[in-house]
Amino acid sequence: MTSSVALQDRAGFADRTFSQIDQNSPTYIAAMLRRMLEQRCLLTIQISTQPDLYTSALLEVVREAEYIVLDELTPRASHRLLQSDASLQIRGLVDGVEVRFTSQVTQISTQDGLPFYKVPFPTRLEYAQRRQSPRVPIPLSTGVPVSILLLEAREFTGELRDISAHGLGMRVQIGSPDPALDRSKRGICHIKISATLEVVTDINLCHIDPPVRSRVSRIGAQFAQLRPEQAQRIERFCAELERQQRFAG
Repeated sequence: MTSSVALQDRAGFADRTFSQIDQNSPTYIAAMLRRMLEQRCLLTIQISTQPDLYTSALLEVVREAEYIVLDELTPRASHRLLQSDASLQIRGLVDGVEVRFTSQVTQISTQDGLPFYKVPFPTRLEYAQRRQSPRVPIPLSTGVPVSILLLEAREFTGELRDISAHGLGMRVQIGSPDPALDRSKRGICHIKISATLEVVTDINLCHIDPPVRSRVSRIGAQFAQLRPEQAQRIERFCAELERQQRFAG
């Protein structure tokens, strides 16, 4: 089977600028796939015959035979849509840069009742640097708690209203940020993504919207000096939010 990188622009891909890079030797491709594996990148996958997006991850990169092994697609119901020879469009974030390629499923197997998929190496990769870092809106029903503690021990707590790889917006429920005094200040941000996953990082306040009528204050801020594991957690969270919103749409 011959795979290519001629991905068609579909919903979710159109807001990026792509450039093809010469480093498409099997050795370079293997190194990039290995990096995806090591970073445990969340992969967004589209089956060519289906409009929906699914998620997966790399289980193995076999350099000698030039194939990868993909984990079961999520949601699990998508497994019944996948057939041998199905064309897949695959993308994932590596060091903040989106990498995407196409390939085909050559083998579907199961182990302990869980499916996995053998997919040959692509012949080319495409790299996309986002024109900007779009903020993903947070549904009100999601209720992701966030707090910002300023260096002088003043704290604002509330819920996320949007998030990107570079910053966030929050609704302030407790605390009174001052647009004149607090803008441009640095603090420590605590985001409780789930019951078992949190991100704690430095953050710079960029703008503050005071409450109008019954509305609460809002803060816009940028992450400062994210460590690689923090950036990866946030990128995965953003990717999962985007996937959920595409399914809901």
